[in-house]
Amino acid sequence: MRTIWRLEKERYVDTAFRGKGSLKTSGRWHHKGTQVAYASEHPGVAVLEKLAWLGSYDGARESSYVLLPLQLDPDKHLETLDESDLPDDWDTFPHSEATRDLGTRWFEEERSVVLAVPSAVLPIAKNYLVTPFHPDVHELERGNPVPFSWNARLFRRTQA
Repeated sequence: MRTIWRLEKERYVDTAFRGKGSLKTSGRWHHKGTQVAYASEHPGVAVLEKLAWLGSYDGARESSYVLLPLQLDPDKHLETLDESDLPDDWDTFPHSEATRDLGTRWFEEERSVVLAVPSAVLPIAKNYLVTPFHPDVHELERGNPVPFSWNARLFRRTQA
């Protein structure tokens, strides 16, 4: 078994892996309307990924956060995107259409419950797309939420 992690606002614990946010906006690995949830290989990577989108400590601490573990069988539930399939601009921002096409095609073809992709924030690490509609999604096991609080030092700016 392998555990993957999602950092989420506590109020969204029940729907965290349903991918509701992906219906409203595109991400690096999906087009808007492709219902997927993102997770990471380690709690620290999940924190870095969320940190990349948060603006301030005050904004981050307005909500209570939790780390959500999800267990899967890599042999049965996981497909890993081969590095040779990555477009040259896979890690650019704004996100490329090519990476969105890759993730959306995986979702539409229902090739696996989970797709492993590289993290643009930390390319040696993996992020995961989870589809709530795959026939085997019920085989994934959710663990108990782990409380998380932001450390103000993560938001401190140094002055040159």
